[in-house]
Amino acid sequence: MPQNVILAKLTIQARENFVPSATGLVRGIAIQEGFGDKEAARLELVAEEACVNVIRHALEGNTQATFDVIVEKRPGQFVLAI
Repeated sequence: MPQNVILAKLTIQARENFVPSATGLVRGIAIQEGFGDKEAARLELVAEEACVNVIRHALEGNTQATFDVIVEKRPGQFVLAI
């Protein structure tokens, strides 16, 4: 039985100007894992919204804080954890 596999883990500083780097990573991996351009773009948007929410609300704009963006492959699933 296939196991969960972490495809990428990125720790970034809680600064909105770093968000495009994280979302680009998500999109690139999604495409490499067989998603079409439209689906990959949707995942990129979801990642962007989640990252911005973490920065603005969970971390309350603390630009010295960090958070992780994790892309994981599970049997039958593509998991994005922010």
